[in-house]
Amino acid sequence: MIIILSLFLYFKNKCHTPFFKKNKYESMLDVESKQGRLWEFAIHILIWGTLLLFPLLSITSSHRNLLIEGTFFIFWVPIAFMGIMFYANYYFLIDRYFFPKRKIQFIFSNFIPVSFYLFFRYVVANEKYMQIMELAESPRRFLPLYLNIPLDILSFSIPVVFGLALRSIKKVRDTELSKKQEANTRLELELKHLKYQIQPHFFFNALNTIYGLIDLDQQKAQEAVHDLSKLMRHLLYKAENEFITLDEEIDFLNKYIALNKLRLSENTIVSTQFPDIVPNINLPPLLFISLVENSFKHGVAALEKSAIKFEIFYDYQQLTFRAINTNYAKKEIDLSGSGIGTENLSKRLDILFPNQYTYRVEKQENNYIATVTIPYKNTDEN
Repeated sequence: MIIILSLFLYFKNKCHTPFFKKNKYESMLDVESKQGRLWEFAIHILIWGTLLLFPLLSITSSHRNLLIEGTFFIFWVPIAFMGIMFYANYYFLIDRYFFPKRKIQFIFSNFIPVSFYLFFRYVVANEKYMQIMELAESPRRFLPLYLNIPLDILSFSIPVVFGLALRSIKKVRDTELSKKQEANTRLELELKHLKYQIQPHFFFNALNTIYGLIDLDQQKAQEAVHDLSKLMRHLLYKAENEFITLDEEIDFLNKYIALNKLRLSENTIVSTQFPDIVPNINLPPLLFISLVENSFKHGVAALEKSAIKFEIFYDYQQLTFRAINTNYAKKEIDLSGSGIGTENLSKRLDILFPNQYTYRVEKQENNYIATVTIPYKNTDEN
């Protein structure tokens, strides 16, 4: 009965698992929780199985039938009551009464099954118990009633104490899991906020580009609007994903670079060095756009020659994006941005790749170099 009760409560808890898609953090916590439940279930079966089988192993051939009957009354009946008390406390009474500090209700609720057992033991089946204890030569047969009853009550406090200890441990563990989940949820929300922050910043810079073209070259302005519509399609259908392919990211960067080149004069040379054969690498969307925007913002001067170059390269474990531009100080009247993009990038990298990335900014002679290196996993290897 105790083992059946353990099985029922285990699968009852298991069936409460929600059937909706979880994010990667929730899935990790769910695996951790399932592993904890499996260990808990295995320990319950081991303990109750040992308690139920151990008395049978100690029975000798003499008086086997009487001793099996004695095992039922002396061991299995108390164990059944102890099991009921343990699970009643573990799954209900401790949370309902003990933790909320309703101690009187907690004691009274535990005293009810003890009273049933004492009534059964000393009223209903007392004669049978005395016969069995006489046969088994139990020392308790010589004890008076006022000592036997306290001993029984004390023995029934053991499952209550065990239930309280295990429930307290589980409460601490659940609290830790809850804190982890809350922390991960905050990270997810912050990551979404940072991603959404990129889009208006991106549109602000793109519209500045188109605005600058309207008076200079209406044909180019029309091309820029067309290119911007393509970029908007990417933002609508790809940027919401947790990951996109490197090929999709390169395509987006190429379109954005082409849009910005429309407003540049011949004094500025823009070049890219992206891989011709792109491996099947996944990465978060819009990760490098802030560095591209920054290069066009600070790397262009109206009357001076300048150069901008973007590179992407990779090895077996890491992907690197590098932006190199001629370094021109930004004028105070320039309203094309306020460093939101690069600050956003740093925060996203901290969340997405904690202690796994490098973000390095260097000034070499007249060049400004920003380099981001992130780990990746080639999906072709799965």
